[in-house]
Amino acid sequence: ELYLGDNEFTGEIPEEISGLTKLTHLSLSYNQLTGTIPPGLGNLPLKELGLDNNELCGTIPVELTKLKPVAQIKLQDNKFTGEIPIGFKNRVDVSENCFYDTGADYPSNYTIHNSFKRPPGTIKSARK
Repeated sequence: ELYLGDNEFTGEIPEEISGLTKLTHLSLSYNQLTGTIPPGLGNLPLKELGLDNNELCGTIPVELTKLKPVAQIKLQDNKFTGEIPIGFKNRVDVSENCFYDTGADYPSNYTIHNSFKRPPGTIKSARK
């Protein structure tokens, strides 16, 4: 277990964390972390992943959908863009991010409170 939340850490999440193969709980919430999520986190046996309330950006790695369904994943209050990986279903709170409505059919039970932005030329709403 590694709980490093609320410490005012800055910088990117080190790729080396993905090498902690017995890590079951990782909380880096309430810091000022930037950059993207290392895709290798999806290969860990995490039961809890807290990356909420940072300045993380880019897309959410599809590799995170490999985390066991019992895993609690918190990604809200960051600056993610792009599409939400379909494999998340209603497992992840991604509120307060900036995702693009690209026409993908997301399940109607997503808990999303984002301000979806449409790229120029997009007229279809994917939300049901």
